[in-house]
Amino acid sequence: MGIVVFTACTNEYYEQYNVNTYSKYFEVNSRDWKKAYDDLGYLYYYFTFEEPKLTNKVINSGSLNTYLYYQVEGIDTFSPLPFSDFIVKNEYRWEEQTTVEYQPGLITFILKSDDRVDQYPAYEQYVFAVRFLW
Repeated sequence: MGIVVFTACTNEYYEQYNVNTYSKYFEVNSRDWKKAYDDLGYLYYYFTFEEPKLTNKVINSGSLNTYLYYQVEGIDTFSPLPFSDFIVKNEYRWEEQTTVEYQPGLITFILKSDDRVDQYPAYEQYVFAVRFLW
């Protein structure tokens, strides 16, 4: 008859982290979007905000999250970017895609429609919520 003995050794490891967070809302009115064309000649809209809190350290060592903010039946709603919305106006239908680009000190929001027609963005106002964690 043999005896089997199991032993467990625990070595608890703790490390102190200093966590920083930053949140901000950005609003873009439909008339404020700027027009541009990509390398293939397709139209898109963009708007760039200066954001001094967006440093190289935040970009390289943190987490960047951006959401399209809107209300559904009076309830705050956040949809992460990239986001696609299907628009119907006056029997015309298209898809509008919203995304974001980050550079140190700058946040650029971008709108593209699937038909790339020279028309203004679908909504009068766009609100974006940005969350940084580093």
